[in-house]
Amino acid sequence: MLIFYVLEKDINDKAQRRGIMMHTASYVKENSGVVGRSHGCPAIDPFENETINNKLKNILFEEIKNGSLLFAYTTKANATDDNGKNYYDSSSLLKCLERQF
Repeated sequence: MLIFYVLEKDINDKAQRRGIMMHTASYVKENSGVVGRSHGCPAIDPFENETINNKLKNILFEEIKNGSLLFAYTTKANATDDNGKNYYDSSSLLKCLERQF
């Protein structure tokens, strides 16, 4: 599993406290195009593995473990939390991207 360090305060800065991490899951299959339910965690195919130094390692984890950017996106209509706050409106990153497109 990989732990996240987040970029936007008050948007996704509770990821570590909530236990959000990238992990493998048996319901994820690269060839199906379906991720399945992961309760907020990005989940990847557990069978994308190789042996490195006599240990079974996930290929994707090995490629990104020293630092990568994961961009998870939603539409403005789906960015509202249970309290009615729309995080899309608060995100400086999404506002910047919106100007580009």
